[in-house]
Amino acid sequence: MSAKLLSCLSPLQEFLFVVNHLYRSSESSRHEQARLLNEWGRSQQLPIIAAGDYNFDWDVVSGIHDEGWDLITADDVFTWVKPDKLIATICSNRYNSVLDFVFVAGEAKNWPASSVILYGDPSDAYCPDDQTTSDHRPILATFQLGESVQPTPPNQQQVLLEQIEQIERELLKLKTLVEGRS
Repeated sequence: MSAKLLSCLSPLQEFLFVVNHLYRSSESSRHEQARLLNEWGRSQQLPIIAAGDYNFDWDVVSGIHDEGWDLITADDVFTWVKPDKLIATICSNRYNSVLDFVFVAGEAKNWPASSVILYGDPSDAYCPDDQTTSDHRPILATFQLGESVQPTPPNQQQVLLEQIEQIERELLKLKTLVEGRS
């Protein structure tokens, strides 16, 4: 589902708002959905905000994630409005992963934005899910429309740290694979 919205802050700023729920039980279908969303996002002329349950299983600690993540973000078409503090978005002690995301594409990648996963404190009594709550924590995203900023190119230290994080994720994947064969 997508809708064209006009911002009340900037009446001339038109953008697309998309809500998604990608396949949970079929990895191949989820990956195809992510690939198609990337293709669709690439073809749009308006800025895009896309939110929903993508089922990409972004591990809160390691950053290991489902391949669908790589497919939707391929060629920098979509960017995650990543919360500063990551906590599991699903109300379950079995998983420590983010399933729910807010992505931006097009000009929306230049809007100042932030997001927060709500009800992360156990004292909030939001989880576990029951008849009155969802089994997913809500995400609050804030955008400052009309205040386009040019992204700051990463400095050398940021680039190296991102490369180290990627290597660490790959090593963790290999370790998990090797330990699984033992």
